[in-house]
Amino acid sequence: MANRVTKEEVQEFVRLRKSGKTKKEISEITGRSESSIVSHLLKNGFTSKSLEDPNWRRDLLNKLVKPERELEKDFSFWKGQSKELDKLIEDFPNLDFWKSIKVLHPVKTLYCFRSVKAKKWLTSKYKEFLYKPKETKEYELSEKFGEDKKITKKARSTRGFLNG
Repeated sequence: MANRVTKEEVQEFVRLRKSGKTKKEISEITGRSESSIVSHLLKNGFTSKSLEDPNWRRDLLNKLVKPERELEKDFSFWKGQSKELDKLIEDFPNLDFWKSIKVLHPVKTLYCFRSVKAKKWLTSKYKEFLYKPKETKEYELSEKFGEDKKITKKARSTRGFLNG
């Protein structure tokens, strides 16, 4: 039982991770290696996504949805929004995309994203997020060789053009 990770240790671990501490600093403070705490959490139902930021779903919902006043505290409303968010994450699984997306006007409900126009907008934003331009080749120039050729330009007047 000495190997068991306590609830307090988990909370301390999450707090330290959020504060940006290194693995070495975390292990010095908690007295355990970070990998032992992470493996314990993964065995006990946590996902790697939730370990990165435990409140990422709530933060994302708050960023995307601004419900009407009477629905703000309704648990069933937020439960439905959470399920709809799961469907959207299935379609667009990159969590960095969801963290980086900018919404000018939060919607009243995530069901708005089921429309064709909104789905098209999300798809274009997702493709834009995933796009990586091709790497350009750099050419190394060698030293110049040969003589420069001198080119004389003829006067380009209308009369000179017609004559010749």
